[in-house]
Amino acid sequence: MKKIVLSLSLVAGATTFAQTANQTSLSIYFAKDSYDLSDASMQLLDSLRTSVTDPAEELLLLGHTDSDASVAYNKELSLNRTRAVQNYLFDHDFHNRIHIDWKGEAKPVNGNMNEKEKTLNRRVEVVRNYKDPNNFVERFKKPAETFVINPNRDTLIVGREGTRIFIPAGSFRTKDPNALIELRFTEFYKISDFVLNDLSTTTTMNELLESGGTINIEAFSGNEKLELDDLATIQVSFKNRREDDEMQAFYGYEGESVTKWSTQPPPSNTSMDSILLSKAFKMRNLDTMEIITEQLKSIDGLVYKVVTTQRRVHPLNDFVTETRVEEMNPDELVNSILFSKDRTITEKIKPGPNLTNVTWRLRRGGLINCDRYWEPVPRTKPGESPAAVVMQTLNLEIQNQEVPSVSVILEATNTVIPYSRRENNVFIFDNVPVGQDFEVIAIFADNRGVMMGQLKGQQLKNDPNSNLGNVPLKMKPCTENEVRLAVQEMDDRRSN
Repeated sequence: MKKIVLSLSLVAGATTFAQTANQTSLSIYFAKDSYDLSDASMQLLDSLRTSVTDPAEELLLLGHTDSDASVAYNKELSLNRTRAVQNYLFDHDFHNRIHIDWKGEAKPVNGNMNEKEKTLNRRVEVVRNYKDPNNFVERFKKPAETFVINPNRDTLIVGREGTRIFIPAGSFRTKDPNALIELRFTEFYKISDFVLNDLSTTTTMNELLESGGTINIEAFSGNEKLELDDLATIQVSFKNRREDDEMQAFYGYEGESVTKWSTQPPPSNTSMDSILLSKAFKMRNLDTMEIITEQLKSIDGLVYKVVTTQRRVHPLNDFVTETRVEEMNPDELVNSILFSKDRTITEKIKPGPNLTNVTWRLRRGGLINCDRYWEPVPRTKPGESPAAVVMQTLNLEIQNQEVPSVSVILEATNTVIPYSRRENNVFIFDNVPVGQDFEVIAIFADNRGVMMGQLKGQQLKNDPNSNLGNVPLKMKPCTENEVRLAVQEMDDRRSN
């Protein structure tokens, strides 16, 4: 087994970073011949961390200098500036993927003619909503199954691979309640599915997951993409679920080139008018009155109960108002009297071969992952504490000009780790578990063709005396069929 212990090193690659129209940027400025962050810069980065609410959004950091000193010195200074920004973000619990590039003095915003102009070039550009220039996903994307359903009838659909979904009547919010709905449904159970559709299994906090399958559910009425109604839930049963498998439902946060997972669904831009649950008037004595109002309110896709208490101690005094907000458990809402009889969700999914009655009620469509938190193999017995996990950093150097999609796949479980950072053509994985066998696959495709690189039989050792630096990976031209065969071999190794 190859032993790899890695650390970060400077690699001056030639990979290009492209920017698109929907990206925005801000600049972090530095003092002359310095890569120390000022108080103002740290405040600006704190504001940036707060404003990046999508855990799948990616950042690009571009480092620059003025034209003083040598070209080589300025190149390294611009790298140190980008690392200073990157390290500040990571040290303050920023978990999004970051790409960095350093230009030295090569990309000035002016002619560097005086000190004022040079000040504007001592900077790091922070570009938001960055996307790698790699479009291989569309080429290998798994086609969805299509179902046409009547929105006013309870519907049970079964996918090709055994996933069952029960959709109660009236679940989708649509302009025309009688128009037929087109449901597009895709199942991902194999490692090959994950790799070819650029899916991974890490949480928004970069914790590792072991997947029991992923599905994608999208509903359309004509060209209108539909969302579930505010209080609606659908029932999903993944194949081969067991009562004791510790799996949970995770919702996908889809970025430009990475997907993160959370037990909380992504926020919705819609909200509903408050639904009045109750209103009570209480007289403690002739002077004191209380009015207690309970309402349901949907905020960003989550349902809350808002309890407002108004108290007045004397008829001549104003009411004093107190408000308490409680997030509602969706299971409680399912059995609530707010649903009329024809909206009540009952158990419609019956067990079939290798299928139990384990089902989930979900508040959102889109990407849904059936996961449990990853543990070292062999898994600990119920009631035992999990074994200690040591994570190591893997630096993978792509020895070509391309920017591929790169994943680390643990051989014993359905766990696919995306890279955390990219420094030009070095892809950095921050959370690869020590002592676990893994393989690496990198795929790139554009209008010129397809390229692939692969490493098998890898393992990180917790041995600081064995430092191999960056691990090289050569991308080679291949056919689409060769890519599919390579990832299908991963499936075969897991089934043997």
